[in-house]
Amino acid sequence: MTERVLRCPYCVVGNEFMPMIALADGAFVCVKCGHLEIPGKDDLKCHCSRCVELRSLGFRRCG
Repeated sequence: MTERVLRCPYCVVGNEFMPMIALADGAFVCVKCGHLEIPGKDDLKCHCSRCVELRSLGFRRCG
């Protein structure tokens, strides 16, 4: 079985986006900026500072 890897859309390590840490409840979180994603939950609103800033600028699809 392959392990699912989600990457933070904001944080970069080397030449690629930083892998997010899988939590027991199925969520993924970036240890650097706190960005949160839950696969299958498209209505989730992430409260990391970068998503909050993008929403304040009018971007609609910001986790």
